[in-house]
Amino acid sequence: MPCRGRRLPDRKAADGPASEGNGASGSRGLEEGGTIRAKADHPKGAVLCFPKKSVGATENAVLFAVGAEGATRLEHCAREPEVVHLCRFLKAMGAEITGEGTEQITVYGRRGKRLLSGCRYRVPGDRIAAGTYLLMGAATRGHLTLSGAPLDEMGAVLSLYQKIGGQYTRKSGTLVADSKNVQHAVPYVETEEYPGFPTDLQSLYLAAAMTLEGKSCICENVFEDRLRTAEELQKMGGTLQICGKWLTAEKSRLHGAEVVSQDLRGGAALVSAALAAEGFSTIRQTELIERGYERFPETLRELGAKIIVEKEI
Repeated sequence: MPCRGRRLPDRKAADGPASEGNGASGSRGLEEGGTIRAKADHPKGAVLCFPKKSVGATENAVLFAVGAEGATRLEHCAREPEVVHLCRFLKAMGAEITGEGTEQITVYGRRGKRLLSGCRYRVPGDRIAAGTYLLMGAATRGHLTLSGAPLDEMGAVLSLYQKIGGQYTRKSGTLVADSKNVQHAVPYVETEEYPGFPTDLQSLYLAAAMTLEGKSCICENVFEDRLRTAEELQKMGGTLQICGKWLTAEKSRLHGAEVVSQDLRGGAALVSAALAAEGFSTIRQTELIERGYERFPETLRELGAKIIVEKEI
């Protein structure tokens, strides 16, 4: 299992799926050089409590518990929509799960040799992808329509969008957003667990903040490596200051530059800043971006962006 950017020091324990209960659940785990190896010959249900909330740890524990014998109670779980959708998908396949969307999830594992069965399941819209396009529209003062956006899961980003001057209407899963009046920065933004402002959209707001009047102070509480994108944005003329987990952004005259994607969301933020900047920008390591967005360059072209992908030349 490859590891992504480091969590802040006081949250690292959350990345290990319920480490306190591994022995009780019949599993053994070992970490070697950034790779986690785990084995469970006869997994059994247990009570597992996460020291910190973590989407990945919760999801892995749910998947493990579905295949274990007996009931497993997971405490201090992440409540993000992605966890809820995973549980609903497993329930559609025959799993018995209660409590998804709360801090306590109970999974009633397999009995005897009973296995999950196939099912038909509609994958819901991606709230982070929808938030990405919304904030890119804010950075470029664009107008866009998002169909199938999970609006009920986007409260934090929609609230921020309104605060900076964005206007939107919503109807039957469609979001129509108009950024022509986007103007003022939000003085303080803090990334939090759901339903707070998501860390995955911190870099996207940062790109937009550099086009706004005033100063934004951003506190990154989840992944410290998210701040690496700020260094690349400085190459484009971004007026940014980094101090620990804090970052301040001021209105900047952005210009084209050659920059490198540091991660999936940071790479999307670089594209957003490049679209808002004067001149031509080159962004390297775009494979990091494309692994998280379907038809990303094509979608942006359909919205009016001028983008050339080197492999197409």
